[in-house]
Amino acid sequence: TILYNLIHGNNLVSFPFTSVVGTSISTPAGLATRITGSNGTSSISQIIGQTIACAFLTASNEFIGSQTTIEPEKGYWLTISGARQISITGELLVPNYYRQMNAGENLVSFPFSENQTLSDVLNDVSGSTFNKLVGASIASEPLASGTWIGSAAAADKLTTGSAFWLNKTATAESDYINPWHSSDTDIVQTASSSFDYI
Repeated sequence: TILYNLIHGNNLVSFPFTSVVGTSISTPAGLATRITGSNGTSSISQIIGQTIACAFLTASNEFIGSQTTIEPEKGYWLTISGARQISITGELLVPNYYRQMNAGENLVSFPFSENQTLSDVLNDVSGSTFNKLVGASIASEPLASGTWIGSAAAADKLTTGSAFWLNKTATAESDYINPWHSSDTDIVQTASSSFDYI
């Protein structure tokens, strides 16, 4: 279960669940309804991913744009009207998941049910694979020693349900990388297919 404390306006979030139900973001039982509840899908004005987006059209009561599904490995900017707290329950993607990441900025999900400390969960804190992490109002980067500094490096500052921009260095060995790790499991999950509803 992930508890989301959504603010009015823009929220940098992820939905790192493995369950696949429904056919699109805007179906009656889809993600939009789970987020908005009785407020209706019109309280979501847009969902923006990395290079994709959709916006809600009140006149036709539908989302339009290239963003039609949600992928559990990725992060999204969610713009809503009115603050709310929601809880979504489902099987979480294992933290050791692999996904394709390009050199430069990558918007990644954060598949943990509890808040975490960057140095405990970032896979490779040396700075050779990742040299910057940016979240909603927090950021960090590593010193040459491998110590990460900045607001995101403080204890438990990586919050459950969030998403983060990770800057992958051009010298990283592979395009398929697991950005996070967990001592709780040795399972590695490859990128899963898109899903529409949690």
